Amino acid sequence: MLVQNLSELKELDLDGVNISAPGNEWCQVLSSSVPNRRVLSMSSCSLSGPFEFSLLKLQSLSIIHLYNNPFNAPVPEFFANFINLTSLHLSSCGLNGTFPENIFKIPTLQTLYLSNNELLQGALPDFIGDLTVLSIVDLSVCNFRGSIPSSMANLTQLVYLDMSSNNFTGPIPSFSRAKNLTQMYLFRNHLTGKIDSLNWKDFLNLVDNASSTQRKTFGLALSIILTLRLPQVLDKLDQILSVCTTVILSENNDLSEEESSGENMSSSRCHGEGTIPSKELRKRQIKYSDPINQLSLETSVRVNLQTCAALHGESFNSAIGNMHPAALEQLKKALKMP
Repeated sequence: MLVQNLSELKELDLDGVNISAPGNEWCQVLSSSVPNRRVLSMSSCSLSGPFEFSLLKLQSLSIIHLYNNPFNAPVPEFFANFINLTSLHLSSCGLNGTFPENIFKIPTLQTLYLSNNELLQGALPDFIGDLTVLSIVDLSVCNFRGSIPSSMANLTQLVYLDMSSNNFTGPIPSFSRAKNLTQMYLFRNHLTGKIDSLNWKDFLNLVDNASSTQRKTFGLALSIILTLRLPQVLDKLDQILSVCTTVILSENNDLSEEESSGENMSSSRCHGEGTIPSKELRKRQIKYSDPINQLSLETSVRVNLQTCAALHGESFNSAIGNMHPAALEQLKKALKMP
């Protein structure tokens, strides 16, 4: 192994290093050589399982990032004994068995990534609502079952929630207290009931006062709601489409203004009036490197509307027919429909 006799090391980051070691080897070496570490980051290292109990010696761990390793093993119960854990990232690890519920009792837990572990089963306990600092939960493409606990309404610090492509059933709890929640994905489950999380007055005020990137994020999140097999989606259809339409048209206007500004700056340079200020250029670079900027809200709304129509049939046609004519025209303009 690459590490040994490093007793004072606090952080270990070996992401991408091809270690290719079985569980009984790498677990033993790490637990004996770097016992005081707080950060363990060994993603994409070709580590295999199972997880050895010797890891429990690492009681100072607060961050465990081991994603994209072929463990092909269960998540051990003793992970719940890492009482200082703030971040657990085990996505794409071939995990199987049942995820230990007691991990949801770690009060310091802030981020949990378990995505793309199709054989990983589990259920969300009611006490998940006690995790007052939990901000990111990604359980997408796993095999979690049961209902989504109503106690999740207490997760006021949530920013990102993805529980898509599982086997959750029952109603969707309210997330109205999670004021910073910008992305929520629940599609490809068996959910029913009302969408109580959206306080439209507060939400529209939030959209109005957001930056262009934030508005687009809100629009993308709303477009995802169109893919839910819930009758309440049709009750909110005109409001969902109204927000998305406003964001798309606003985005088009911003783009036109930027193009005009770019032409003016180019003209200025041609006439010897200098170059684009470095601060302005850096702002543009940051904006266009943002992943959100690479997504098309127009395409997302168009595709998800087709999904909505397929899910709801004639009820969808009736909901579209009940839209205000002016709102329908704006929608057609935004989506470039004849």
